[in-house]
Amino acid sequence: MGEKEKARRLSFVEKLSLNFVISSSIYRFPDFFYRSSSLEKLRVSYILILECTVSWKSLRKLTLSCCCNLKYESVDNILSGSPMLETLGLHYCTGPVRLDLSKSRSLRRLKIRDYKGYPNISGNDRQRLAEIVAPHIHYLKLRSCYKPLTLVDVSCLMEAHLDIFSGHSSSLALNIPFEEKADFLQTGVLKMLAKLQNAERLSFGGSLLQIMSLAELRGVSFPTFKVQTLTLRTRFAQSFIPGITRLLPGLRKLIAVPTHIDDIDIEDSDLDSYLDSQGLNPDQCWRSKYDVFPTSDESDMIVRNEESLWELVVSFVAMVLRNVMTLEMLVVGLNHIDRNFNDAESFEDLLQMLPNKNNVSIVLKR
Repeated sequence: MGEKEKARRLSFVEKLSLNFVISSSIYRFPDFFYRSSSLEKLRVSYILILECTVSWKSLRKLTLSCCCNLKYESVDNILSGSPMLETLGLHYCTGPVRLDLSKSRSLRRLKIRDYKGYPNISGNDRQRLAEIVAPHIHYLKLRSCYKPLTLVDVSCLMEAHLDIFSGHSSSLALNIPFEEKADFLQTGVLKMLAKLQNAERLSFGGSLLQIMSLAELRGVSFPTFKVQTLTLRTRFAQSFIPGITRLLPGLRKLIAVPTHIDDIDIEDSDLDSYLDSQGLNPDQCWRSKYDVFPTSDESDMIVRNEESLWELVVSFVAMVLRNVMTLEMLVVGLNHIDRNFNDAESFEDLLQMLPNKNNVSIVLKR
């Protein structure tokens, strides 16, 4: 098939997904690929070599996965050549340490998973954070198994889903011991949270909550939020609760989704070692106010026991009700619980054990 025929056929394609097998050879796209006026959705995995000016006039959604060669000029080329771009996804990509998306005025949704800024950070600069400049986005989903990112400008952000870790803690932040990076992580997380003060809907993952718990136990000040709806993907365990309680005042709706027992957050032993290094007694920190909650390991066993599970749910709901002032609805997700509980009967029992908060609607949801 000749180049003209390929170009003619591509001119009718609206959705295209290209997944290349990793190899030593580099595939170079023909020039007509970069001039497609019909493409609306494009996904490219592993390879994207920009050798000419991009002109994707209809492109609305672009997802790049495992692309390790994104340069400053490549990002500018994509943004300037995609005037209708609304959604950008970067999954396991390496690109500019300062990811500047300010030129894309149409961009509203940004999804990033494990983005690393180049050149590879090493030596004394290994804790430098990649920066995101995205003043026009309304939605951000950010997951990093490396370290926090600096949100330079997300001034129009309305909804954000954030977590720091997506893998085992031993693989995080260049494999340095958690005790040595905990201060750096807390600082990075709190700076990131400060940029979310005007967002109305937030979602936080378990490891981020644990980092916030450390900051709370140390008496570090937190930014204030205007958030109306907060979703927490977490365990009902001691190391998560201090961070959660810090977020509760001012909420109207809270959604708590227990994570699966196979999901790995920061190990309790790492958190304890850090607290000990700060001159704090871990046992006193966790158990002085949060002794009704189990450790992470204990919580994994509790979800397999019906009676203990409901006691834990009651403890969590009661903790929430004690720390809220404006809450209207509390939703507790039970989607990872395998047993076939009698939900109706258990729910009635739960209500009998809770403090009187008639103005809060409580929903248990599978």
